[in-house]
Amino acid sequence: MIFSVGGSGGHLFPAQTLAGDLLESDPSIEVRFVGVRLSQSPYFQKDRFIYKELSGESPFGKGFWRSIPSLFSLGRGFMQAMNLLASFSPDLVVGFGSFHSFPLLMAAKLWHIPILLFESNVFPGRVNRLFSRWARLSAIQFLPAADHLRGSSVLVKMPLPFRSLGECSRTAARARYHLDEERLTFLLFGGSQGAQLVNEHASLALCRLALISDIHFQLLHLTGKDEEVDKFQKIYRKYRLPAHVQSFEPRMEFAWSAADIAISRAGSATLSERLFFEVPGVLIPYPYGAENHQEINADFFVNVLKGGIKVREEDLKRGQLANILRDFLASTSQLKRMGENLRNHHRLGRGKPLSAVVRDLLWN
Repeated sequence: MIFSVGGSGGHLFPAQTLAGDLLESDPSIEVRFVGVRLSQSPYFQKDRFIYKELSGESPFGKGFWRSIPSLFSLGRGFMQAMNLLASFSPDLVVGFGSFHSFPLLMAAKLWHIPILLFESNVFPGRVNRLFSRWARLSAIQFLPAADHLRGSSVLVKMPLPFRSLGECSRTAARARYHLDEERLTFLLFGGSQGAQLVNEHASLALCRLALISDIHFQLLHLTGKDEEVDKFQKIYRKYRLPAHVQSFEPRMEFAWSAADIAISRAGSATLSERLFFEVPGVLIPYPYGAENHQEINADFFVNVLKGGIKVREEDLKRGQLANILRDFLASTSQLKRMGENLRNHHRLGRGKPLSAVVRDLLWN
């Protein structure tokens, strides 16, 4: 089978986890990845998976003249995809969204190859909305997505790369980062897109909160860049804020297990991990995502799941986050209630494993 993926971590993390699940259950399954600039992605495991790169860029949000090269790029990608499927005919093409998947999905439709779509956001992207009418099935993480898709949909669980959590107790997680076992702990990270602004403004807000509040807390900060680590360590030492800073955490189960509250973007993978580990907190939607999908994700998390609060970038830039956090933490019952809401939703266990859906389509 072929996985058609975008280049962000939100696409690649679940796709690679799913591939690993399938290969573990049946080593005879062959999985190939097809996408744009996969060799340049820091999130793609190039040494683990067979992959092929295609041309393809989104024509949206660029204006008429600037979109013309993108249309030509999509055309080249489509011809490359047609040639690829002529030489390798998979039993199934799994699309993970983004315009990077458009050339291969269109080629699969014309070659009459079965298509499965995975939609992880509350509001589906353009490509998944378009191809849902031809797909055998659309696998969705959140029920409202089905309202915007044609054809059949099935609720699934996001493939998450967490296996053995027995070693990942709160005590072990905090010991990993040299954090106090009892103190209220923030987790701060920006994700694969837009991390810089979150790093700058949220870190200063936490330093200010440490000065204006009698709440004693500590911080685990994942900066996303090696060169940022020393800078933020110096800032936290200046404000006497107990903090552990590192660029990236390959074992995010430890980071989530250490956290009482998280400050993050509102990408679909981040929401899934928040739900899995039942960590409430602050969502800062990335405002430049396609069709503002992170804003919709955050609204769902806040208004439906009732697991946190939303802070827009303009409020972040105005320096309002420290006051928002102070009000938020003033009532421990509110934080506890949000955690219980996420716990109740998580324990419902709704949705099939995506790997089971894929296997059903392969063998039926």
